[in-house]
Amino acid sequence: MSKFSIAVRLFIITAVAAVCLAAANKITAPLIEENAQKTKNASMAEVLPAAKGGFTPADAGNTNVEGIASISVYSGYSDKEQKNIAGYVAEVTCSEGYGGDITVMVGLDTDCKVVKAVILSSSETAGLGAKAKEPEFINQFIGKSGGLIVVKGDSGSDNEISAITSATITSKAVTKCVNTAVEVVKESTGKSLEAVKNTTKVIEEKDAKSNEELKAAQDSHKDEAEPIIEEAQPEGDASKKEVKSNE
Repeated sequence: MSKFSIAVRLFIITAVAAVCLAAANKITAPLIEENAQKTKNASMAEVLPAAKGGFTPADAGNTNVEGIASISVYSGYSDKEQKNIAGYVAEVTCSEGYGGDITVMVGLDTDCKVVKAVILSSSETAGLGAKAKEPEFINQFIGKSGGLIVVKGDSGSDNEISAITSATITSKAVTKCVNTAVEVVKESTGKSLEAVKNTTKVIEEKDAKSNEELKAAQDSHKDEAEPIIEEAQPEGDASKKEVKSNE
């Protein structure tokens, strides 16, 4: 068998394999994406169960945070019409884990307090950093509102998180994810609240102006109506003239 024949056969085999892989990818890619979205939705519902009406992407504001690879924020709604905010969900990836990236999903109520946090993915050491997923550690964040620090041993104040034994780096990375989630959502909702305040102020000013204009129009109408009443009175009715002049 000549070298040319062997090369042709190898080319055909490679081409067929490439076509098969492309076809398989085309079929499985949507299914993989759909399953990933279902998993994500389930995690969002877990960290913010009050959001019965679903979630929509929200403005993450400033995402340029040192050590943070990515930030995504979602608004959660308590009703199907999505008119009432139940809280927010932030998905944060920190690149400062001991074994690499750590991705944490954090649910926050409307006061920006942590409802729940879950670790979506990590490359931490089994038996040490992997303990970050256990309730003893991750549930420490419930009810917190940012500004958290990691301490070795038992935590002594409300803003302290007790580190996992022999996994302080992992503990700090997870805590950084939670702190970032809280601060980003605070910044985002702070802007929204400011916009609402400004809008309310404009409406109140317009209402006040309308009331002033209405009062002025009523006073003007009253001034114009008075002479007509006076002219309609009989000339001999002195008592009514007297009353009118005292007004």
